[in-house]
Amino acid sequence: RDLWRGGGGGVVSHWLSEGGGMDVVLLGGPGDEDVVRQLGALTGTPPLPPLWSLGYHQSHWNVKSQPQLEGIDANADRLGWPLDGLWLDIEHAQGKRYFTWDGAAFPDPRGMAAAIEPK
Repeated sequence: RDLWRGGGGGVVSHWLSEGGGMDVVLLGGPGDEDVVRQLGALTGTPPLPPLWSLGYHQSHWNVKSQPQLEGIDANADRLGWPLDGLWLDIEHAQGKRYFTWDGAAFPDPRGMAAAIEPK
């Protein structure tokens, strides 16, 4: 079928806008990959995610202290796991209140992050 020339039993389409003008972009393809490439040329392509975000992440409930978190990191090193992210659940917060930090259980957050980050 030829959408652009209307020959050979092509697609017939009717467009209606009740609220004013309508912007329409038609990407002619012909294939899926072509349409994606054409859309990228029109709007730009999304950036690649950071490399660390594509790796192995460790997250589980009840990491209740900085030494426990450091132990998880040390075990990953000992076992040869390529650990790219360690996530803390609500246990890091003071009284499990959002936007707070339990300084008794996690006394040195900068040092903790600095020790884990270079890996």
